[in-house]
Amino acid sequence: MNHQDPFVLQDFNVAPGEKQRAVLTVADCPFRMPATVIRGVQPGPTLLVTAGVHNMEFVGINAAIQLANDTRPEDIAGTLFVISLINTDGFEHRTMSVTHADGKNLNRVFPGDANGTASERLAAWFVAEIFPRVDRVIDLHAGDNYEKLLPLVFFQGAHDEAVMAASYEMARAANTRCLIRSHVAHGGLYSEAGSCGVPGLILERGCLSQWTQEEVDADVADVQNIMAVLGMRPGIAPKPHYHKPVITHATYAEAPHTGCWYPIYQPGEYVIEGEIVGEIRDYFGDLICVCTADMDGIILYETQSLNIIAGDPMIAIGCTHFDAHQADLPAYITETYDHVHPLVGIDTEFDV
Repeated sequence: MNHQDPFVLQDFNVAPGEKQRAVLTVADCPFRMPATVIRGVQPGPTLLVTAGVHNMEFVGINAAIQLANDTRPEDIAGTLFVISLINTDGFEHRTMSVTHADGKNLNRVFPGDANGTASERLAAWFVAEIFPRVDRVIDLHAGDNYEKLLPLVFFQGAHDEAVMAASYEMARAANTRCLIRSHVAHGGLYSEAGSCGVPGLILERGCLSQWTQEEVDADVADVQNIMAVLGMRPGIAPKPHYHKPVITHATYAEAPHTGCWYPIYQPGEYVIEGEIVGEIRDYFGDLICVCTADMDGIILYETQSLNIIAGDPMIAIGCTHFDAHQADLPAYITETYDHVHPLVGIDTEFDV
């Protein structure tokens, strides 16, 4: 899109220097998505910020609303396109991680199907109508009502080299403790964007379907920092004030049984291979199984609810032994630093 051309999509017709709100819809779908387009006077990239793919992840939703309301055309170059709540269908029915219409997880159905279920049609609409209009994507997430996590950023790691390098550069501007390289090319919104040639990332902050203003402000600040890196905001783009560890290998363990879950550690704590990380007990309190770490690493997120369901997420551990995987790191990561620091033992100064 030439910068002088209006941004046109459904009810949007936004010229440079203008700001508009509208509700986006998809044919034969229950989703009515609140969106805001802010066009700077000066040319620049078009950044899409999304939230509410998972409708109980409230930090990201509030951050997107605040970002859209606070940003003025005179504040930016290029275009900021915010869809602050995608899964309105689930939000209005208080579902968890899935839509009410078909019970599917939106972040598992991309690229979707224009003739499929409601969730699949929505995903296909993003691929056909949204991704071709944008240059970068930030998808805001948090922990659902049973998940506790570290503030995390996932960058694209299974796409074209230029896309992955751009995604990684964006991720470095986020004020999180570590960066996680994804190895998934499809399924989720941001991973599918990468497969369509659009660099992007997932920013995770907040947990247990709760939110605080401090967390919302931190999300907004991260997006603004990334905008500075992209040349969309004035001033000097921020640089990390410490070497952020890059996690390229992680395990995502599922619960082996249904029952009551008793975790021993918290996200951000370190475990070693074979160490007990929790127990599952039956409804009488009798032990069903002991769960152990399958590698050394840092706990990224875990289920914190008492109930746990066989086959559902239980705990995720990020590998902290980089030496064994140094050869696997792509050039756009290894060229950033003199060397990649291991995560163990680093006392970082991050603010969240």
